[in-house]
Amino acid sequence: MLGTRSIGIALLSLAAVAACDDSTGTGINSTVRVANATSSGIDVASGTTVATGNSNIVFAGSSSCITTNSFEPDLNVSPTGTTNTFTSFSPNLRGGDSYVAVVYPGFGGAPEFAYVTTSVAPPSGQSGLRVINAAAGSGSYDVYVTAAGAALGTPSATGISYRTTSGLIAVPAGANLIRLTNTGTQTLAITAGTPTFTAGQNSVLVIAPPSTGTTAFRTFLVTGC
Repeated sequence: MLGTRSIGIALLSLAAVAACDDSTGTGINSTVRVANATSSGIDVASGTTVATGNSNIVFAGSSSCITTNSFEPDLNVSPTGTTNTFTSFSPNLRGGDSYVAVVYPGFGGAPEFAYVTTSVAPPSGQSGLRVINAAAGSGSYDVYVTAAGAALGTPSATGISYRTTSGLIAVPAGANLIRLTNTGTQTLAITAGTPTFTAGQNSVLVIAPPSTGTTAFRTFLVTGC
C-alpha cells in the first residue's frame, strides 16, 4: 500500500500535468495578427522592434503573424510613430492558439481590443469564417454566406451585435458572397463582397465604423494565421 507521502506526491504530479494541459494548449507560444478597425494608424511591435510591414497600419490593414509567449506576451500596439502602448491592449492568450486581435473604437472613441481565436480547424475541404461586430451603434446582424447570385436562404450566424463575435462558420472553398441583414429579417444592410476562400484556412470578417463624414458601416476580411 502506498504511504500518505507517496499518494500526495502522485496527486501533485497529476495536478501539475492537468494544469499544464489546461493552460498551454499545444505549446507555450501563441500567434497573433493585429487588424486595425480605427481611423488612425498603428504600429505593432514584437518587444521593441517594429518589423517591416508592421508600421503605420491603416484602416482595414493588418500586421504579419507574430509569435509571442502566451503567458507574458512580448507584443505592443501603439499609435503610429510612438512607443505609447495602448492601455487597453492586454491580451489573454492560450498556448498553441492563433488569434486575430482587432483594435476598434469604443463608444467613447477610445481604442478597444477583441481577440478572435482562429485555431479551430474547419471541416475537411472547407474554410472557416468568424464575424465580429466592431462598429458602435451599428445594431445587430444576421450573416448569410452563399454562392454569388443565390437567394439568402438560412443565416449562417445570427444576432451579431456590437462587441459580439460569431462562432465558426463553415464556408465552401472558392468565391462566396457575404451579406448581412438586420437581425430577424431579410432586409439587406451590408454586402461584404465575394471573397475567395482557401480550404483549411480561417478568416475573420470585421464589421467596422463608417469613415469620417459618412454613415455607411464598412467591412473587411482578415486572414487568420
